[in-house]
Amino acid sequence: MPLSDAGIRFIRTYQSHPAVYAWHSLDEPAGHGISRECQRALYDSIKALDPTRPVMVSSNTDDGDDYERYFEERAFDILEMHKYVNPHPSTAQERLLDLFRAHRSRDYPVIITLRAFNAPHKLARRPMTEGSLTEQYAFFFAEPPLTRNLGFYGWDLSPNKGLKNDPDLRRDFDVLMAQLARAQR
Repeated sequence: MPLSDAGIRFIRTYQSHPAVYAWHSLDEPAGHGISRECQRALYDSIKALDPTRPVMVSSNTDDGDDYERYFEERAFDILEMHKYVNPHPSTAQERLLDLFRAHRSRDYPVIITLRAFNAPHKLARRPMTEGSLTEQYAFFFAEPPLTRNLGFYGWDLSPNKGLKNDPDLRRDFDVLMAQLARAQR
């Protein structure tokens, strides 16, 4: 899939902007059935327009067959991984990390994004519990860590209630950030 005309215009418009660090090309290619060839063509199209910035792909793949069909390391420079807890880390998060370690063949930055939102019941997500962010951090960043690059998903994304609008989650976030800041001293 080469880049669309709208995508080309977007990159040309913003490629000189100092706030752009990377181009986020795909979110969950396996979940959307985007072939490895298509991912690579998109990456090549983006790099042809802006060879100076990295390209990032987001993935939540925890299925071995999906890794074989859809994981394409030549389609990104940075990988963002997430497998949102419900509400605690479980075998799905273990599979995410184990499969990635088994399929990784080169060195590149990895970002792990934690669930920092509560969703309406209809989205089949149980509410986060007190200390959940700290629990997720401990799980995903245990020694030896896969990465030190950390992200949070769910700031204020309707219908989800994120850190901005959920006082309990915000309190947990503040506690985790204080712990991480103390550990850096």
